Amino acid sequence: MDKLLLIFTGGTICSSPDSENGKNQSNAKKTGSLLEENFKNNSIYKNKVKFDSIYLKQDVLSENMNFCVLNELIKIFKKPSTKTKYKGVLVMHGTDTLAYTSSILSILLAGYNIPIFLVSAHLHLKDKLTNGFTNFNLAVELIIKGVKPNVYVLYQNVINANYDMGNTYIHLGYKNY
Repeated sequence: MDKLLLIFTGGTICSSPDSENGKNQSNAKKTGSLLEENFKNNSIYKNKVKFDSIYLKQDVLSENMNFCVLNELIKIFKKPSTKTKYKGVLVMHGTDTLAYTSSILSILLAGYNIPIFLVSAHLHLKDKLTNGFTNFNLAVELIIKGVKPNVYVLYQNVINANYDMGNTYIHLGYKNY
């Protein structure tokens, strides 16, 4: 059975609507289990993977990402056990600063020996139109199938205002040659 590490930084994928003001509030611990549950209910690979989770001290929406949070994230990758214990790592992250984090990780982790996926969503996981489950499930399946080590961003596009879903794209954070 493959072991994957899930790291929750926050963002829309880790948020839920606040009942008082209707705005998203990041709460990774509350919504993170939804990803695992959905995967186990919908993937043919459900019996081939075990997840370990880490929740960062600061659970932030993407627009509030800062160097304290990034440093906490990078420390996880610096632990030797992260490279040896897991077949891959998935980082749940907001979309607003996703490009910056993927660039930083790509530079700092060039040559890392396991694949790293940054996974996000355009709507919180309790919204039936979210692309978060698709993004997460495909990232897990690619790791299980043996995708080459690299830093990736995987995202299913939303193609119009009716939330019709388009193609899912895998973007390289850095090209390892």
